[in-house]
Amino acid sequence: MISLINKKDMFNILSQAAQKGGQVLMDLYGKKIQIRSKSNPADIMTEADIKSQKAIIQSLEKSMAQKGLRKTEIGYITEENFNRKGIHKFIIDPLDGTSDYSLETDRFAISIAYTYQNEILAGLIYNPVKNIFFFAQKNKGAYKITGKKREKLFLDQKLFKKSLIALNSNSDKTNAIRMFKLAANLTPHVFRVKMFGSIVSNLMSVSGNKFQANINVGCRLWDLAAAKLILEEAGGAILDWKGSPLKIDWVNTAKNYSIIAGHRNILKQILKYL
Repeated sequence: MISLINKKDMFNILSQAAQKGGQVLMDLYGKKIQIRSKSNPADIMTEADIKSQKAIIQSLEKSMAQKGLRKTEIGYITEENFNRKGIHKFIIDPLDGTSDYSLETDRFAISIAYTYQNEILAGLIYNPVKNIFFFAQKNKGAYKITGKKREKLFLDQKLFKKSLIALNSNSDKTNAIRMFKLAANLTPHVFRVKMFGSIVSNLMSVSGNKFQANINVGCRLWDLAAAKLILEEAGGAILDWKGSPLKIDWVNTAKNYSIIAGHRNILKQILKYL
C-alpha cells in the first residue's frame, strides 16, 4: 500500500479536512441560513452543507497533492452530489444531522472515510461543537480523541434488558412507520428505546458505549462508511435487517440501507423483533 496509509498521516489528512468543514459549520451555527427541501419538507439541505463540503474537498485535494498524487487519482462520493472516480476515494458527509444543526443542538457531525480500490481503510467522524474526533484505521483499532486525550474504543457487552437502543430513519413515511412499530415491539424488552436524528452521532454513541445499538432505515453510504470501520475496529458490527454483514454497493452509491449496529450479542436479540 502507498506511503500515505499510515496512522499519523491518515489522521492528519482527515482531521484537517474535517476541521475546515467544522469551522464553516460553526461560523454559520445559530445564524439565519438558507434552508431548502430535497425530497420532502423534512429532508433538508442548508448552505452550511454545501460550504462545509467545499472546504473539506479543498483540504483533501491539498493534502493529497502534497503526497504526490494526481487529481485524476483522487475520487469522491459525497452527500451533496459531487462524485468523481479515483483509486483513492473519499466518502464525505459534510453535515450529518442537518435538522439538528438548524435547531442549534449539538447532535451533528462530519463524516469522512478514505478508501483504496473500494476498500475502506480509514474513517473519521468529527463533532465541531464538542471538538471530538472518532477515528479508525483498518486493523489498527478505533479511538476517541479529545484534545490530547486518546481513548481506545471497545464495545462493552451489556444485558439486553439493560440496553439503550437508538432508532432513526430517513424522512420517508413508510420507513417512519416501520421504526415506530419496531419501537413498540422492543420497548418491553430493553431499558429504553429513543429516537434521535443524526445516524452518525448515534453510531458514535454506540462506539462509545452510551447506546448499545442503533437501528436505522434508509441511510446512505456517506452516513455509514466511516462509522462502519470505527465500529468494526471497536469490536462491533453493522448488519442488514436479515442479520448479514453489511455489503456496500460500490456501483449504486446512492443506495438506501437498513441497518442494525452494535455489539453482536445485542444484535442477535434485536433480530428477533425485526
